[in-house]
Amino acid sequence: MTIVMMAGTGETHAAANPNQPVGMLKGVTDRVKASVGENVSVIFPAYSASAFNKGLNYVQSKQTGIDSLKHTLTSQASQCANTQFVIGGYSQGADVAGDVASDIGNNRGPVPADKVLAIALLADPGRGTPGEALVGPNANRGVGVGGNRPGGMGSLAGRVATICDTGNSTSPGDMYCNLDREKYPLVSSISQMLATTPAEAGVTQQNQRQMAGLPGATGVSPTGQQSPSQLTSAMTTDWSSADLGQLGSNISTLAQTLANAPSGGRAVDLGQVATTASSVSNTLQPLQQLIGSGTVDPTTTKDLSAAPAGSPDRAALTVLNNASKADLASAVSTSQQLATTAGTLAQQSGSGSLDPAQAQQLSSLSNQLGQQTAPLTATPAPTMASASGVLSVLAPQKVIEQVLNVVVGLGSTNWIGMVNGLSMTVQRAVALDVPGVRKSAQEINEAIGPLVKMAAQVDFKWIASILRMIPDPSGYTQIAATILDFVGNLDIIRLVNNIQRIEGIAFDVLEQRNLVRLADLVPVGLDLATVASGVLTGATKTPASGYQPNLVAGSTLSNQVAGADFLGLTNSMVQLVSSEDANNLAGLVDAGIEVSQFVGGATRNHVAYGNYQVDNSGRSAIEWLADWITLKVQRVQA
Repeated sequence: MTIVMMAGTGETHAAANPNQPVGMLKGVTDRVKASVGENVSVIFPAYSASAFNKGLNYVQSKQTGIDSLKHTLTSQASQCANTQFVIGGYSQGADVAGDVASDIGNNRGPVPADKVLAIALLADPGRGTPGEALVGPNANRGVGVGGNRPGGMGSLAGRVATICDTGNSTSPGDMYCNLDREKYPLVSSISQMLATTPAEAGVTQQNQRQMAGLPGATGVSPTGQQSPSQLTSAMTTDWSSADLGQLGSNISTLAQTLANAPSGGRAVDLGQVATTASSVSNTLQPLQQLIGSGTVDPTTTKDLSAAPAGSPDRAALTVLNNASKADLASAVSTSQQLATTAGTLAQQSGSGSLDPAQAQQLSSLSNQLGQQTAPLTATPAPTMASASGVLSVLAPQKVIEQVLNVVVGLGSTNWIGMVNGLSMTVQRAVALDVPGVRKSAQEINEAIGPLVKMAAQVDFKWIASILRMIPDPSGYTQIAATILDFVGNLDIIRLVNNIQRIEGIAFDVLEQRNLVRLADLVPVGLDLATVASGVLTGATKTPASGYQPNLVAGSTLSNQVAGADFLGLTNSMVQLVSSEDANNLAGLVDAGIEVSQFVGGATRNHVAYGNYQVDNSGRSAIEWLADWITLKVQRVQA
């Protein structure tokens, strides 16, 4: 008997010892071993078990797990032809184990189905696949974030047990394996895109070439949308070689090592200098990418500052604040130059002896690096180390949260009121209808409140480009993206200033009886018309980045866009807001935040299976799986 268990996100890594049980499922295998003795071997195959934070997105990390599991099964079967397998997984590991089980059950697997006794899946993002037995209360609610597996479990049907905390009337449970797709189709689209392969997400071979940096690719899917893989790549940073806790020490070591080098003739361990400088570069690069990604905004700061003092989140806030004061771009360049120069000199000199010019060059680079990073390295080392885990998964979490918050903001905006207000304010200003102008200005102020708030926090064009990457048959995201393009053409600050000026003029005329101010009304009204034209006519402001709106497909929306029919688009948005997906907009964001956290496997319900009761006897999920596997093994041994 061989029990092969795939650990969850963050519980193992590519260089882990496969003979060392780890994580959530260690509690299962320890109980089984205690019950059935030494005739059962236990293997926890090593794999990346990461998501977006080690240079791999979730799909790529999952593939390392699939490859490792298949290799383990093949290897064990070749060493012992009579062995039978129990295969299991938790979280990302369940995603891996479930996919391989589906392959085995459909005659595509590394071992025949008659070699498999049982499949145990805990918190599986593929939950809902036909052929699995659902264990626990309310087991039929929701499905996994990745969607069920094509072909089901095949001939393994009846041998697959899956457990998920499906929550209750007051809690959604573990959304990693229990997402209500009817209630949250947009969240479902985002999470499924992040949890499926490029081929499953509808990405063409040409798009995959684009991702690999190869020629002959457009970067646009057959539907006219940008490739979903572009979003997952944009969310992926490599923190695997980052060592925030040692950053200050490493920079200090470089300075001390090279401090006296300019005197010349002094031997320096150039190889060590190159290694230390590379470590500094590997640490600074993902931090620079994070800060420059657009995900560190006022909402990020607010969320992190709400955490308890001394927590990793608060440590992350401190690091971000200090890093924003440092010259990270220059520091990355300097550390890379220092590493390259030291490495080249090491190859040339061998002994590490430097002439004065070489010593001066290295010392100068080290001094520059110290100055460029001084605000960051002033952060205490324990704070830096504590922040690392939060910062490494911050980008994908915040991207999802920002997108959903913007969609909710769009849904709560009074579009008809805004358009009517813009139109009527201009007309009434030209007609010197002061009471009417005042009323219209007040209507606009109320209507654009959510937009003003969002504009201070996110880039509408950036969010629109992300929305277009989300495969969404309902058209929800495409309507929202188109609206964002139009809103992105609106100079909101200028609009707000004009409205304030109009209200001031109206106050002076009506309340102060200062009729001289009437002369100011027409110029302000005409300027307001100019601002509004960006929305009403669809005029495009192209920023320095060269962004060009990629208008959505579909005859209705295309005609609305081409004809600058903003009222038509407004009606589309009103329809959108009244759809089933938007019945609970606050819930939409809450669901998205929960799902976004699957990248770190850190949601409360996702890590509580040791206490999650699944039957009337009070057994937890861990105890139930251990008893079920033990029973399977004992029957064979008997």
